[in-house]
Amino acid sequence: MYSFKGSFKHLLENINIPFTIKTYEGEILVDSINSENEEKVETVVTFNDKTLIIETLSKYSICLDLLKYCIEVKLNELLKSKEEIISEIIKGQDVSEEVIKEIIPFVLDEFNLINLKLNQYDNNIIERLNEIFQKENAIIDKIDNYIVIVCISNDINETISKIINYINGDEKYYLSYANVKTVFELRDKFKVTKGRIELAKKYQLSSKVYSEKSLLFEEVIDCIDKKEKEKIYYNFYEAFSKFDEELIRTIEIFFNSGLCVSEASEKLYIHRNTLLYRIEKIKKISHYDISKFNEAAEFKIPFLICKSMMNNDIK
Repeated sequence: MYSFKGSFKHLLENINIPFTIKTYEGEILVDSINSENEEKVETVVTFNDKTLIIETLSKYSICLDLLKYCIEVKLNELLKSKEEIISEIIKGQDVSEEVIKEIIPFVLDEFNLINLKLNQYDNNIIERLNEIFQKENAIIDKIDNYIVIVCISNDINETISKIINYINGDEKYYLSYANVKTVFELRDKFKVTKGRIELAKKYQLSSKVYSEKSLLFEEVIDCIDKKEKEKIYYNFYEAFSKFDEELIRTIEIFFNSGLCVSEASEKLYIHRNTLLYRIEKIKKISHYDISKFNEAAEFKIPFLICKSMMNNDIK
């Protein structure tokens, strides 16, 4: 049965009324009554299809209903699933440390959070993902249209690769992940990973996977005043509207490759010289040489703003 002593520890510490909880068969689960000779009163509660008997001394009979209520609250907490507890924590609801320790103790130490957003939600996706983590400590649930995975991974990149292979049929997805020191910072980490996904969607970025430290540049751009964004947009629109899909993809892959020509050309499946030709073409249109770091940084600000506004993502 459940480890009631751990779960009721705070009741034993904070309630001055001595009480006993035992099963209908007589097994004592919790006992803080030191006197066996004094007269007692009792009541019953049902937990998980089992009848439990609550006893206290007769002189506390007036408090029996209140005692029963407190114990029922704690029992209801124990009936919550792992997924319900994680959902409540992320939504900012109070969950006692005793209940967490009782049901999902591994989240009291360091663990990983993976946040997944699919273009189209598959009702079977959680069941399929559970197959990946069936031999590991993991909790998978849908929260606010995001698929949240709480797990312990020795190699987060390998774990993410497995997830991506499973959902490869749906190319439109975004994934963000974070390291969580303790469950009590889980809510903040969820907000961070959710924010990374929303930024990636807003600026229609080609990459699909982001750590909690990714997209700091986009985050800064997102904080620019709306009027200033509009000014930048109108100043650069004429030039940027000349970029076709091929050039836009080239720019994105080149940035994602850290301005590395060989890596970008490999990802684009083109010859190095072809990429250099495209970079020169971009320079002629925009007057920015994106092969140079400083000019690439200056270029990226209006590029992201114009791209987003042209797709009506920024009003």
